[in-house]
Amino acid sequence: MAIYKRIDGLRYTMEQLYINGGSNQFPSAKGDLIESFKYIEDYMNTNCHPSTALGAAAHGDGILTDHGVEHVKMVIENAGKLIGDMKQRKLNGYEIYLLLLAIHFHDVGNVFGRQDHEKRIDDIISKLGDRLPLDTPEKLIVSDIATAHGGYADDTKDDKDTLRRLNPTDTCNGITIRPALLGSILRFADELSDDNTRANRYMEAMGEIPPENKIFHEYSMALSPISFNGNTIIFKYYIPFEYAKNRIPDDKGIFLYDEIIRRLRKCMQELEYCSKYSEGFIRITTLSVEINVMHQTILHRSVYNTKFSLRLSGYPNDYLIPENTLAFKNGEELSEYSITKLEVKS
Repeated sequence: MAIYKRIDGLRYTMEQLYINGGSNQFPSAKGDLIESFKYIEDYMNTNCHPSTALGAAAHGDGILTDHGVEHVKMVIENAGKLIGDMKQRKLNGYEIYLLLLAIHFHDVGNVFGRQDHEKRIDDIISKLGDRLPLDTPEKLIVSDIATAHGGYADDTKDDKDTLRRLNPTDTCNGITIRPALLGSILRFADELSDDNTRANRYMEAMGEIPPENKIFHEYSMALSPISFNGNTIIFKYYIPFEYAKNRIPDDKGIFLYDEIIRRLRKCMQELEYCSKYSEGFIRITTLSVEINVMHQTILHRSVYNTKFSLRLSGYPNDYLIPENTLAFKNGEELSEYSITKLEVKS
């Protein structure tokens, strides 16, 4: 009996491959992996993900943006959109199974604190033990793929090329898989999953977001859920007027505009990096960006709007946005413009 509906994206695709081509898509001796995945997902959503942010707070990391159930759902959704319909490029069913598991495990290490959280995945898997129906090869592959979503590849923290540690091809329980490809999809899907659904709106409304965490919540609050249009990803930001004028969390902080530009640069770096390992699955070439400054009192009305596109081009390096692309070089310029021009207009 089918569990997932078409709207469930990767889960639905995995299930259909299991139903229609199970003999060469999944290990023959593993039983019903769709039921196994459903059990693991329900267990993680109930017992693990809700505690991730609490663990980080308990270790002195303040209030993180969401790293729980909804974030995992978003990463899975974005991974499915990156992969597309797989008419030309295909993952086998077991690869999807392992990718979905890795997405569920990629942030669980935050329960031990934010620092080096990606390296604590093994600890979580070990502590869960036999509570989850995963064998040793699966635990190893899932942990390796999940760990590569961030951090460093070496103990001296000089090398960020974590995907290089993953094999281009490997086998798990007799099925050929591509760990580096799966890791690249997870890593970039995670990079894209930071919109306003991650912000803690209640704590923000109560004024209880710690100063050191505030810029991250305001960034998420400003970003509308992204959309895909062919090879382009569309980003739309809505900056509250007070944060166009003022730094966050105070005069010694940074401008939200600068944080947005920093994140876009990082996104382009991650796109170029992950594309190298994606075997053509990541087909994105362009970020289409719209930034709005909102009215002081009519909060849904924009008083300033700028649009630009960022494309993969040139020699790969630390991604620099061309100066003539941006209306403002930095948040200081936007602040001055807001005070001298938009405040009167508002």
